[in-house]
Amino acid sequence: MSLQSATGDSENIDEAYAAGLEIGDMVLEKIELKAHFIGLLFCNIDFDFAALLRGASEKLGIPMIGGTNEWQMK
Repeated sequence: MSLQSATGDSENIDEAYAAGLEIGDMVLEKIELKAHFIGLLFCNIDFDFAALLRGASEKLGIPMIGGTNEWQMK
């Protein structure tokens, strides 16, 4: 079995749920998900992580884990 990965991102900073759906669509365009796959999801601490996770999970249908960060450009 080989390691497979795909990435997605969104510039939608106003609607976290819609951003999650968009990310899910990007991933699905790149890879066929299998039952044993998991997703890693990261976002800025100021973003609504729960809504982002809900959108991505709904679209991808796989277990998701992740977190936030406090990094800011200076």
